[in-house]
Amino acid sequence: MNTFRKLVTGVSSGTTPVSRLKFYGSRLAQEAATRKIATVLMIGLLIFQVAVFLFPPTSARANQCSENNIIRPCGITDTSNQGVLNALKGPDNAIQLMNQLGVTDSDVLNGTPNQTVCKGQNPLSMGREAGSGGSWLFPGHTDIYVGPASSRWQQECFSAELLGNKVRGSDIGTGDPNQWYQVGILYACGNLVFIPTSPPSKSIACTSLEAAPLAVDVNQPIKLTGRASGQNIPNGELVDMSYLVYRGTNPSVNTTPLVTKLESKGIPWNGTEFIDDNPPKQFQTDQPDTYTILLAVGYNNNGAPALAPGSGVNECQKVVTVKQPAQPTIVCQNLSIAPTTLAGGQPLSNLTGTAQLKNSNDPNELADMSFIFREKQADGSFTEVPDAKGKSRLEAAGLQPSGTGIYTAVKPSSGDSNDTFFMPTSTQQKTYQVFLRIYWRGHQTVSDAFSVPACQKEITVPPVQNFACSSLKANPTSGSAPLDVNFDAAGIATNTTVSAFKFDYGDGQNQTVNTNQPTARAVHKYTKGGRYTASVIMQTAAGTTSVVPVCQAVVTVNESDFAKIAANITLLTSDRQPTDANGAVARAGDQLRYTIGVQNKGGDVIRGFVFDDDITDILVYADVVDPGGAQAVKQGATTKLVWAPIDIPVGTSSSPGTVTKQFTVKLKDPIPFVAQKTTDLPGTNDCQLTNTFRSKVVVTPLGVDINKQIECVTKQLPQTGAGWSIVIMAMLAAASFFLLLRNRLLKRELQLVETLTEGA
Repeated sequence: MNTFRKLVTGVSSGTTPVSRLKFYGSRLAQEAATRKIATVLMIGLLIFQVAVFLFPPTSARANQCSENNIIRPCGITDTSNQGVLNALKGPDNAIQLMNQLGVTDSDVLNGTPNQTVCKGQNPLSMGREAGSGGSWLFPGHTDIYVGPASSRWQQECFSAELLGNKVRGSDIGTGDPNQWYQVGILYACGNLVFIPTSPPSKSIACTSLEAAPLAVDVNQPIKLTGRASGQNIPNGELVDMSYLVYRGTNPSVNTTPLVTKLESKGIPWNGTEFIDDNPPKQFQTDQPDTYTILLAVGYNNNGAPALAPGSGVNECQKVVTVKQPAQPTIVCQNLSIAPTTLAGGQPLSNLTGTAQLKNSNDPNELADMSFIFREKQADGSFTEVPDAKGKSRLEAAGLQPSGTGIYTAVKPSSGDSNDTFFMPTSTQQKTYQVFLRIYWRGHQTVSDAFSVPACQKEITVPPVQNFACSSLKANPTSGSAPLDVNFDAAGIATNTTVSAFKFDYGDGQNQTVNTNQPTARAVHKYTKGGRYTASVIMQTAAGTTSVVPVCQAVVTVNESDFAKIAANITLLTSDRQPTDANGAVARAGDQLRYTIGVQNKGGDVIRGFVFDDDITDILVYADVVDPGGAQAVKQGATTKLVWAPIDIPVGTSSSPGTVTKQFTVKLKDPIPFVAQKTTDLPGTNDCQLTNTFRSKVVVTPLGVDINKQIECVTKQLPQTGAGWSIVIMAMLAAASFFLLLRNRLLKRELQLVETLTEGA
């Protein structure tokens, strides 16, 4: 704008040549062309962005890749050993296929990369084919099919990584177990390639010798099982296994074995990694001693007999012990008691002793068990003492062994109190012991448990514990529902620890207060009326107290229900009964009868209850014609009907415990149409009678003309003035006027330029 003004001024004064004016016109034309080009480019850019969003570019290389590659798409791009391994472990999970061919991660990492595999090497290839049903090389897969490498490769040279692994033709689906192939991985497509190669050298080794059992009695058999392992062993290869038995633990001392013909000859290899001698051989002797058994594995090594590495050493050597059978004996095995901590005067609830008969299966080997009660002395020794009932021993006689040679005695075995131990009482903590002694009748011997800790068990008897609940107090003891009552409980506990107070509030509700103090406080809300007897018991480590009167408290809860109804006794039903005035329109001159009531639903007698009803709102439109025995009492602007005090009994199943009062009013005729004012009491002059008695509300609409109805219903009129509309219209008008003046100014300046340049 400033440039335009200077140009006009210069032309008018003659200081600016006409050529400058032409330049300005040309510049305006160029700017218009530039704006057009920029607009076209912006629209083109927008169209291009939309096209890119709707049709994103795809990789050209991806379109050239085949879907029959082992690794999709496009084979392997990172041809390092680690890159090839990462590709195998990618989304296609081709590592499963490699594992089935015996290829491990280390084989891939140690392979020879960037090797050339050509057509002249007669390789076979294995790729992925579309289809369903899975593959024998991918069990359980239904999305791909990897078939056998059954034909020669007809393509030219490719780069690949060659592994040291060799596989049989039968492993890759050719059916020829005698032809071996070296495994390779093609980079371009990720397929597998197999190059014909010589078979790997075979190897056989002695793996292990199993001898069971390693310790037996004389003339008892020992089963011997040999195992050999091998690699690259053709099916049907024969293996010999010989077992050499020597006396002692050093075979080099006794060079002549005791048994030389304990062997299995010509065991055929079945193509697995291991081969076992089955059925096992057996060795037994009547000479007790220690014996060393060696396993020797022999095979045919290119026409010459050979001894497999590992024969007779390490895992292929076992030492067994042959001994004379032991003499029968009986030993204490275990003593169990329950519980291990018991209060004075309490019985042992479970006392079980067991002993084991060894080296004998005679069911007539009878034994007796004695459970001996002893007290621990200050020096740590134990002395036999009587229990609380005067017993120091419990006897279990004539026990027979079970099928496994175990004697078992349980006390108490009956309901007789003489069949168990009772703990003595004391003011101090005591430690007692139950000691198990076994008498073996058949051999006239006694087996004590002095050397068997499992047959000596201790019981701890704490000092005598005294505990009792002493009081339960409620505050308040009476009131109206809902009523919150505080309960304070107290008790005494000697030689024991308080753990909790359990409150029973008498209304079906319970509460446990966990505490280690002899006092506890709880708060309970009674929501129903009635007389409730609350109680509490105290729980300690020694037990719980019983409920006694001193730990009870009586709480009286009063509950009242209020009612309020209104009936139009002028407008009657078809059977000549008053209609319900609550929510129903009443007309001028109608008489309304109000009933208020109180029901005592529980607790105690409500004494001196005063009925009072606020009729201030009613008197705006009606007059009281029958107060029902009440007195009208004015308190400022409020008028109430008040009845004399009355007692309300507690309701029962036969008597509801309800007292009612009634009064009657008559609507004025005509109904006054007094306009509502801000100084009115809330709810007055509102076209309805509203009466409330103890939160119970009755509302009766009045039949008034339409003008009064509008006043009562509509509380605020809508904003219908010009307001913001005028402001907005003024702003738009000012903007329009400004643009008009600016347009006229530009037009005038153009006319002036035209006049100044005439004849130039």
